[in-house]
Amino acid sequence: MATLASVKKAIEAKESFLERMKSIATFNIVSHMQLKIMPMKQFSLQHLLNKAGT
Repeated sequence: MATLASVKKAIEAKESFLERMKSIATFNIVSHMQLKIMPMKQFSLQHLLNKAGT
């Protein structure tokens, strides 16, 4: 039978794993959003420069 200490250690390991997965997921979401936003910013800047030149 598992001891209380081994159960506690397993729970802590699972919590640590879930925290790492949450960090990775957050990083991936932010990276994906930056890739989506950057072309829009570049387009907007180019659009403004074109308007200023005319």
